[in-house]
Amino acid sequence: MIPKHVIDRRKGIIGIMIWIGILSICMTLYALYLGKWSEAVSSLAVSAAIVSAIFAFEVVHQASLNQLPQLIAKFDCESRYQLIQLVLQNIGGSTAYNVRLSWMEKYGSSEKIFPKPKCIYGGFVAIHQDQEFNRLISLHKGESHFITVDGYYQFYEKNEAPTNYIGRVSFTDQMIGGNEYNIDIPLSMEEFRITLDHNKESTKAEYSIMKLPGKLDEIAKQLSIFNSKIGVFNEGE
Repeated sequence: MIPKHVIDRRKGIIGIMIWIGILSICMTLYALYLGKWSEAVSSLAVSAAIVSAIFAFEVVHQASLNQLPQLIAKFDCESRYQLIQLVLQNIGGSTAYNVRLSWMEKYGSSEKIFPKPKCIYGGFVAIHQDQEFNRLISLHKGESHFITVDGYYQFYEKNEAPTNYIGRVSFTDQMIGGNEYNIDIPLSMEEFRITLDHNKESTKAEYSIMKLPGKLDEIAKQLSIFNSKIGVFNEGE
């Protein structure tokens, strides 16, 4: 999403160049009408320079856009077994600062009221449940931040259908001051309601493997208790 002030600046600069180009074309035609060939050539050169300047500005403008931080948000139901996460990712070209997440009830011109997603901690999904700390100081280029939402089935029990939300991601391009950006992102969990929990069986296998150390510790503990009881029984004999 391109910030409004960047769009307005581009429109203003290109608009001025276009008006200058139109003026130079008019001067060229007027010089030709009067038969002043040297003035006509000069005005035509100005028009050509304006066209070149517009193309050069577009190249610089696109390069500056590529350097802006760009944040996206999405629900992730695949990375962790039976656990939903909300992912904030910086896909832009520089660091985003003072990153905040909020939920909007309205979106665009729609009259529909959108709910806020409830999470495992009892409140709504947030970077931090305490409003004083509900932000990220920075999110670097290519970096992602994962927010725990809830268990897969528990989420649908707590949140009424349809589970459609409007998340607003706010951030600045400098630590102090700078330009502030607000991006409204439609997010939905309905697409996951009618799909498999995981499209890769390896996710459950990896989860089961992670539980093995705990199971082995429990077996070792029971064997130790059993050996102790055998030792006491032998001593009694």
